[in-house]
Amino acid sequence: MRPTLCGHCRVEFRCVRNEHIVEVTCDGEPYQVWACDQYECPSCHASILTGWSRQPLADRGDPHYQAVVENAKNRGAYTEHAQ
Repeated sequence: MRPTLCGHCRVEFRCVRNEHIVEVTCDGEPYQVWACDQYECPSCHASILTGWSRQPLADRGDPHYQAVVENAKNRGAYTEHAQ
């Protein structure tokens, strides 16, 4: 479900990036990598991550895990989320 209005500005959020990567960490250790969409308020630039993938793109033990994270960081499409 797509977000509609910024609660502060009352302006419709706009999608600024598909395939935004979120790296989930647990106790400071990388755990999983997920994809989602990033929406932003064009007025105040508040950001929301939504539209999560159904399963992680990679788990910590996957051989391509680090490549997914580095590619996202290089594209500016990366967020770390601590659990």
